[in-house]
Amino acid sequence: MSETLTTSFECEINCTASHHISKLVVNKHGKKTSSTRTEKKSKRFDFTFDSEDDRNHTKFLEELLASQFSERVTISRKTFFPFKAVVPPDTQKDAVDIDTEKDFKKMLTRILERKPTKLISVTFDTAKVEKLMKKAKKQLGDTQGDEGAVAVGSDSDDSDLVENNLLSAEERRFAEVRQELIKQWGNDNDNSLLYICKITGEKVPITPFRANEWIRAIVDKKTTVFEPPSTASFDPATRMPSLPRGRSNSHDLFSGVNTLLANIANLTNPNRPSPTTPSATAPTLPSEPTSPPINSPSKLPRFLDYVREKHGVDCPADVEALMKSKKYGPDVLKDIADDKLVALGLAEGDVIRMKRFAPEWWNSPNAK
Repeated sequence: MSETLTTSFECEINCTASHHISKLVVNKHGKKTSSTRTEKKSKRFDFTFDSEDDRNHTKFLEELLASQFSERVTISRKTFFPFKAVVPPDTQKDAVDIDTEKDFKKMLTRILERKPTKLISVTFDTAKVEKLMKKAKKQLGDTQGDEGAVAVGSDSDDSDLVENNLLSAEERRFAEVRQELIKQWGNDNDNSLLYICKITGEKVPITPFRANEWIRAIVDKKTTVFEPPSTASFDPATRMPSLPRGRSNSHDLFSGVNTLLANIANLTNPNRPSPTTPSATAPTLPSEPTSPPINSPSKLPRFLDYVREKHGVDCPADVEALMKSKKYGPDVLKDIADDKLVALGLAEGDVIRMKRFAPEWWNSPNAK
């Protein structure tokens, strides 16, 4: 009887990375010189290699970086940085260069076949990764806070990303929809983004918060680029005032196309903090539902955006993924024990806030 092939295996990783630290030195004559020293930092962590997980290589790269950097780094599926690996019983002299996803899959196969009980040794140089991180921060506006995520392999130029296949399918769809909105409602003269309200005939600014709602509604196939979603922020009765007459559009918009370039990071990576909207524009959420909402994959990120922006809930970078894996949504939060949510990485106070405001959001038009 043939042995069943193992498709996943958990083992301990010892990750050692070379960090290059530069220091500016001024001599007694006032001449400035730069010196660089290299320090090695080692950390251990557990990882599950899974041949049936098509994002296993990006998850592994993210864990390598998490062991070396204080900020969480998100790796695009098409991004790869090189490292060396030693899979027992091999020794350091047998270290293999892992330069591509194909190399990673070969290493994964060796691990599943050998099922090593000793540490797997991984080494890499942070120089190239830090360059990618700086580029990502610059292009995305680096709007995240201390708990935010840097998206390595993302870019503010969506058209280039789509052409070069640097986006996942979900990221590609968000980028395409954002481009459609700008093409339909953008003004090249002053970089403003306005839509015409069919009810009042007014020109209404598409703020980052409205852009989030509109793009998600299009992705969920609830509306089109020609018709804004039926939410409180687009309702003439509850939305913020339209542009005053006699004033320049570019001065009245909270942000135009340039802000939306940074905002795409939040759309495709909901773990990043959402852009803030002035409190005066916040619609009042009704306490009674107009119709029973049905849970869908897009509701959790929309709810997390809401509690971040409106109630100051601090969600660590990986909380949404963990909640999705357990099928936790705003519709069942009240039934989940507090300690289970705290175990995901939420502060106790934020757990209370999320459970308190979940029914309010669930019964609002925003949950439709």
